[in-house]
Order: sequence, then structure tokens, then C-alpha cells
Amino acid sequence: MTGWVFVVLSSVSSVLIAHFLKMTEYAGLNTIRVLTVNYAIASLVAFGTADWRDPLSYSGATDLVMPLLIMLIAGLLFIGNFFLFSRSVARNGMGISVSSMRLSLLIPVLISVFWYGEWLTSWQWFSMILLFAALYMMLPERRAEPAKNVDPGYNNEHGLSRARNRGAWLLILLFLGNGLADTSLKIYETSYSSVFGKEFFMGGIFLTALLTGVLVLIRSGSFRFEKAEIRLGIFIGIPNLYASIFLIQALEQLPGALVYSTINLLIVLGATLLGVRRWGDRVTARQWAGITLTLVAIVLSVVSG
Repeated sequence: MTGWVFVVLSSVSSVLIAHFLKMTEYAGLNTIRVLTVNYAIASLVAFGTADWRDPLSYSGATDLVMPLLIMLIAGLLFIGNFFLFSRSVARNGMGISVSSMRLSLLIPVLISVFWYGEWLTSWQWFSMILLFAALYMMLPERRAEPAKNVDPGYNNEHGLSRARNRGAWLLILLFLGNGLADTSLKIYETSYSSVFGKEFFMGGIFLTALLTGVLVLIRSGSFRFEKAEIRLGIFIGIPNLYASIFLIQALEQLPGALVYSTINLLIVLGATLLGVRRWGDRVTARQWAGITLTLVAIVLSVVSG
């Protein structure tokens, strides 16, 4: 039962991140600067709460190469996925981009089942199918949205074809990037949690993302932070860290397929309800049906787990 508590805590943390990012957008702040502050806070808290005896006392120096490499790759994926999402929203629209990002859970789910052999019971398979169906019903409708920053050359047939191809590649990269980022936490939990504690591992990931963000800001000449950007970055940093920490703790106790599908579903559910309550978003009849199906699927998941 404790594993499901971590699932809920990870989901709530992720919904808080989405809420604060929405506040960033609403206030017209520089999102890259906000995220950079967020990564600074997350890495400081992670390293500050980490047990440094684990990595310092580990004798297999050559065995440290792979977990350190995973840290580096995951850090680049974490911040790279944001850039991909921003570009995809401009090319493909918000609805399709969100759909691609959320459905990327297929990657860690399939790896958990077929690579790590976390076979599910019949009821767990049934509840997971319901989770995917509910997720599909709750995603934004794929309406055609005007693309931003489109070159004049896209007005001709050849230009439109190039635009569609670029948009498709962005969706593919967004799908792969988010799926691999989630999978990196499963790889850590299964193979390298005995080398690094969760806090130290996440600290390394966020430090990589922080350094990447700093380099981007320096190169773009926008390395000047407003007080509101620093404040929101701090608000995002703590839930950003613990969304991953709680996810790893859930993976330690529950099958990865159930964890990833349930968390993604709860994030969409929580973000939808928060959007209605706080931001005046409208929910379609299909999405309300998805919310109802969500509750049924989660109850089945908990009972069968």
C-alpha cells in the first residue's frame, strides 16, 4: 500500500510543477530562466540531503562509469525535453504535443514488462488497459492550431511538406525523449541504486540540466534574472526533485508498468481538474468520461496490487 502513496505523492508533485509553469507563462516570465533556477534549487536540496558515504566509499571505480553516464544523459534529456516541447507546441500545437509527451509512457512500461520481466496479473493487465483508455479520453482534442514563427516559404506546397516533416520529427523526438528520461529512473532503481542514493543520483541529473541551462542563457545573452523568475524557480525546484524521488520509491515497491501508467494518468487528471478550478479551462464530455474511468482503473490497480 505504501507504494501507492508514493505514486500519489509523485503525481501531486508533477501537477504542482505544471501549475507553477502555467503561472510562469501567465506572468510572461522567461521560462528558461525559471527552469534554470529550478534546477539549481533541486540539485542543491538533492546534494544537501544525500548520503555522501555511498558514492565516496564505493570501491568499484570502473563500475561508476555507467551510472554517471546515465546521470549525464538523463540531465540532458530532462532539459532537452522542455526545448523539444516548446518547439513542438509552435509547430504542432499544444494538444498534439501534450498527447505525444504523455503517451511516451509506453517506452518505460514496455521496458518494465519485457526487459525486466515484471509480469502482471490478469487484473493488473486489465486495469492497465483501462488506464491507457482513460488517458486517451482525457488528452486534449487534436485540433489544428496555428503554428508560430513559420517562414514565408511554408506558404507553398513544398514549404508545407517540409513544415509537416519537421513537426512530425519533433513529435517523435518528444515521444522518445520523455520515454527515455522516465526509463532512466527505472534503470537506476533496478541496477544502480546500490551505488548511489536517490538524492545523489537526482542531484547529478539536475546539476547537468542546470549547467546546460546556464550555457544556453549565456549564449543567448539573457543571463539576468527577475525576482519573480527566481521565486517561481524555487517553488518549482522542490516538487521537481521529489516528483522523481517519489517515483523511484514507487518503483521499488510496485511493477513499473503500473507505476508509470498510473502516475501519467493522475498527472493528466490532476492538471485537468486544476485547470478547471484555477484557470477556467473547459472539460469536454469525453474528458469527464475519462475521469470516471480513471477512478475505476485506479481502484482496480490498488486492489489487484
